[in-house]
Amino acid sequence: MKNIKTILFIFTFFLVSFSVVQAAEMYFVAPKTSYGIGEEMQVAFRISSSNEKINAIEGIVVFPNDLIDFVEVYDNNSMVTAWVEKPSLKNSNQINFSSIIVGGFDGLIDPFQPENKKAGTIANFVFRTKKEGTGSFEIENGAVYLHDGNGTRGKLITVPLSFIVDPTLSSTERKILDDRPPEPFEILIDHSELIFNNQYFAVFQSEDVDSGIAYYKIKEGNNGLWLPVESPYLLRNQKLTSVIKIKAVDKVGNERIMTVSPLTPKDLSYLWYILIALILVLIIHYFIDHRQKNVYNINVYE
Repeated sequence: MKNIKTILFIFTFFLVSFSVVQAAEMYFVAPKTSYGIGEEMQVAFRISSSNEKINAIEGIVVFPNDLIDFVEVYDNNSMVTAWVEKPSLKNSNQINFSSIIVGGFDGLIDPFQPENKKAGTIANFVFRTKKEGTGSFEIENGAVYLHDGNGTRGKLITVPLSFIVDPTLSSTERKILDDRPPEPFEILIDHSELIFNNQYFAVFQSEDVDSGIAYYKIKEGNNGLWLPVESPYLLRNQKLTSVIKIKAVDKVGNERIMTVSPLTPKDLSYLWYILIALILVLIIHYFIDHRQKNVYNINVYE
């Protein structure tokens, strides 16, 4: 009987361990956990999923607003490709988020250790301390959905992060010196049944390691106006016949403009016209050649 209990215990242990390994994990990373009053806190919000590909995430980040104030959020190095609900402050102490990940996510490849994939950053938060005390960042209603074609809800582990605000510690200020434009980025034109009723949209994401991205603007067509935009963006010209330009501007005003000229139905129609013209030329050439042969044969028999 004792042996049976031992075997059952070992089996249960490995079963639980396997289940934990299969789960995705949401957690926070900060350079330190103790701060002075009036000090800026930078917190990275990350996710790891090394065993199952996920293509959608959602949840609520909760923080103690009696101890700290929310300052800003930036996603210049986020692994997210399209926000359904971009991280934003709700109810003074909650940051709601929801996104899809085109192509799925199961970790970032480490060029030095390709077999070991790294966690991806969802977003970066900036807070400022205001009162002495102990608090924590927590995740509520967190969820991940698998990249399996059915949107199956996956297993998720959420890990809080505790911190201390100590008035005896001196505060430090972040100084921004940024004279470089945002990094070059790719504009992806796609359509999906998950958003925009399967209509064409643009997905884009630049990075700015110095000050962060402030906003984006888009211009459809050479004569269009620059309009404020967020990714993903439902294209006005669903025929895809216009040049698309997207401008990324960082928090000190530096900007980067990227352009894409997708292969469109209009372009394809030109290819069809060229193909039809070539076929007509071949037919005409065939008849002319055939007629010349007939004339030659008649002359030979005469």
